[in-house]
Amino acid sequence: MVRRLCREHPGASAAEITGYVRDLVLGDEPEYLVPFLLHTVRNILNALDREEDIRRRREQRERAREQQAAERSEQVGQAEAAVTAQVRKEAEIMLLDLTAPNGKLNRHCTGAECRHFGGWYSRLADRVGDDNLVGDKVSEQDVRELYNTTA
Repeated sequence: MVRRLCREHPGASAAEITGYVRDLVLGDEPEYLVPFLLHTVRNILNALDREEDIRRRREQRERAREQQAAERSEQVGQAEAAVTAQVRKEAEIMLLDLTAPNGKLNRHCTGAECRHFGGWYSRLADRVGDDNLVGDKVSEQDVRELYNTTA
């Protein structure tokens, strides 16, 4: 109907076409009223369905975003915990793995070498014995205690 009116009135504005539609629907030709109302109701229902679909998809996207954010947060927390644990582990083994003045790791030095270095190494040499390797006779905790009491 609207298409026919546009062909019949090529230069008409939207307001004028609306007036022609009104005249047809409410005028002397009642056969236009039911199809026009049916078409209008269908368009409104389709628009409402589209709005509901759009709302539903938005909610799904928002839930997905929230779930992804929660997963990322959990992954970050796990990564932080893993890094913290690794740092603590490395901090615990730090003294035995430090390089001594002779270029060796502390754990690979003999008691006699430690005695030669002086300072807290002399107390370490007393604990280890001159002929033994530091790493074979003491733990990291032992070395840490010796270091803390003499430092």
